[in-house]
Amino acid sequence: MIFFNLIQFVLRTYCVEGVSYYKEYSDRLFENKPRMFDQKLLTIFSIISVTLIVSIDGAPKKILIPVATQLVNIATQGKTPISTPIQKTQKILSNPAKGTSTGYRKQSTGYHKSSDPLLQKTILSTLTKPKAPTYKAAVVEVNPVARGDTIEGVAKVTKQVVDIIESKDLNGVDIVVLPEGILNTANTAIPLPNSTLYCDDPNADAVLRKLSCAAQKAKKYVVINLYANEKDEHFSTHLYNMAIVFDRQGTVIAKYRKYHLFGERGVERPKVPDLTTFTTDFGVTFGVAICFDLMFANPMETLIAHGIKNFVYPTYWFSGLPYLSSAQYQQSWAYANNVNLLAANTNAPNIGCSGSGIYSGRSGALEVFVSLTPATKVLIADVPTNVSADHSGKMKPIKKLMANEKLSKSRSISTQDVANFGREDFSKYSMKFLDFSNNPIQTGEICIDDFCCEYSIEVSDLGQLKGKSSYSYAISVFHDLRHFKDKNTSKAGQDVCSLIACIKNSKENCGIMIPISKVHHRYNFKKIQLETKLPKTHMKVMPSTLSTDLQPFQANDFDFKLSEIKEANKYAASLSLNSPKQDLFTFAIFSRDYDRDSA
Repeated sequence: MIFFNLIQFVLRTYCVEGVSYYKEYSDRLFENKPRMFDQKLLTIFSIISVTLIVSIDGAPKKILIPVATQLVNIATQGKTPISTPIQKTQKILSNPAKGTSTGYRKQSTGYHKSSDPLLQKTILSTLTKPKAPTYKAAVVEVNPVARGDTIEGVAKVTKQVVDIIESKDLNGVDIVVLPEGILNTANTAIPLPNSTLYCDDPNADAVLRKLSCAAQKAKKYVVINLYANEKDEHFSTHLYNMAIVFDRQGTVIAKYRKYHLFGERGVERPKVPDLTTFTTDFGVTFGVAICFDLMFANPMETLIAHGIKNFVYPTYWFSGLPYLSSAQYQQSWAYANNVNLLAANTNAPNIGCSGSGIYSGRSGALEVFVSLTPATKVLIADVPTNVSADHSGKMKPIKKLMANEKLSKSRSISTQDVANFGREDFSKYSMKFLDFSNNPIQTGEICIDDFCCEYSIEVSDLGQLKGKSSYSYAISVFHDLRHFKDKNTSKAGQDVCSLIACIKNSKENCGIMIPISKVHHRYNFKKIQLETKLPKTHMKVMPSTLSTDLQPFQANDFDFKLSEIKEANKYAASLSLNSPKQDLFTFAIFSRDYDRDSA
């Protein structure tokens, strides 16, 4: 048996990888030329290798059949799977700055070599027609029962996750997404085996076996995140922050390596972003991203440009007020891109981590959960396979969910814990504090250089309430580079035109929460209209809304418009309130200008 395993390894290495490399080379060589002759040579080479394998009798044939299957798959990948011309596809995929090639790890322009050609897929080949108008999705915000920085801790959290996957709470769910960073840490990274069905692999790490078996037992797609050690084709080991997707049989069908790292020392990132997709048996193709990736253009924008409208998103997001709390930014991103987003955040409120949801483009949050106390919560929603172009359809109210009793772990939490949410650095913001007590109607304009924010606001003043505190409000404008706490992180081009809550009329006192039990909503906002113009660059402009209980507004509570001013080479953006609001914390036009990003 050892001898036949050796034969299999040699054939995989020299036949399969050889065909794969040859195909990559020919793809670039024949980018704008007929490929008939090239494909014939590739097919002949594959037939010879497959014939050698098939000619072997007995048990060895069973061992080597997967190799033959890989060779056939690679040889038949020369034809473009749908009607998109090869020339057009190559043009899109060969420019790393604007978008790279894709699939499960393997990228057709050869940027990253896959160790398993059987799983290679292009974005274009995975797009299929959904089989039903909706699919049932779940995301789980997990408060881990232990830290995953020891072997014992990893075992405890793995059992917790397995119990969740196999829980009756997930009955009928098609796909479930779990958070980033709960299973382990970089110092307890798990080696990845060469197999894809970990449940049946005695050489696979116990964590991977148990999770694979849980997905198999539950018969649902499962998305997990962990730190993994992976060997490349030269047998060098690399540490990645990785999302792994299991299908209903517990087989690995996709892996994604986090590209935009945040303070993760010792963790590597790919040379270019993985453009990972996977297609389900209910006909929906998903893209994959992890946490900080959502702040940047790639890999998601490239996937969206190729028609991907559904994303799974494990995250360990440290909320920052008033613009970058977790659920707030998730909804803003899904709304601006008009895609479905299944976002699972780690629950650690003492360090500002909470906020998970299921979002459907312009319809906003189907389910959302934010907790200021430790809790584990399962969110389930029927997600439309065809994302609506607007929010004109019927919408149910956002559920302000409490912790699930069966899966929650509660303890007391102090006011100081709540104050640990991050806060924006307002030193480079221009602000105007609004005095509604003297004038319930406020209009004007604030500019930074040639970036201006026009506002028109009307309130009714409900007066002070004894024993309670009220927010004051300011127009807040930013047009600069945003700095992050992690000094190794790129500075982000950012533009903001906003109305935000403050506890006093000073920059240092804006974006700070008043404990919910102590707040009195003095001002009822009857009208808010914000308008701005932005230079036409590679950017994403989005509405950003937040209530004082840290939940995004319902999508039909506001109206967001973005249009192009061709003669001025600018965008015009406006955000208006559709219905009166008392619990307003943030109401903003928030733009990420990717062209201004710098190291």
